[in-house]
Amino acid sequence: MKKLAIVGLLVVALTLSAAGAVGAAPPTLHKATGGGIVDLPIPGVMTTAFTAIQVDEQGNAKGQIQFVGHDTGAITHVAVVYLAVEGNNAWIGGVVTDSTAYPVGWGVVGWVQDNGEGSKATGPDKRSYFYLAGSINPFDARTYGYGDLFDWTNGNVQVK
Repeated sequence: MKKLAIVGLLVVALTLSAAGAVGAAPPTLHKATGGGIVDLPIPGVMTTAFTAIQVDEQGNAKGQIQFVGHDTGAITHVAVVYLAVEGNNAWIGGVVTDSTAYPVGWGVVGWVQDNGEGSKATGPDKRSYFYLAGSINPFDARTYGYGDLFDWTNGNVQVK
């Protein structure tokens, strides 16, 4: 229960920080948000929380991602710069801004899938690995985000 409360707080904090300063906000074309725990083959159990808001037709986006490795203790923060949405799938790209495990400035790309809510869900929500490499341009998220998908063991993804 404690982990679920922490995940909820992370999602709220990321959502509020992604909202930005008061003023004329750019239009929201698509949005992907979520938080929860995924047990990845490597590096193991990880909490992920994210907010990505597409602000123009080219896929430019704002938002944040935070990864916390339960087994490694690694914490990584990413500034979202790209979002593409097709149906219930969202491809997210960003740049590492702070990390205990990876170099700042590296590109991060990944894919999430929203499979519905409650009794209307077609299955668990899913996420891919979020690939980290200095040579990855975050605007190429869809090119790199077609890998294996892993179930959220608890949490939720929403793609709109």
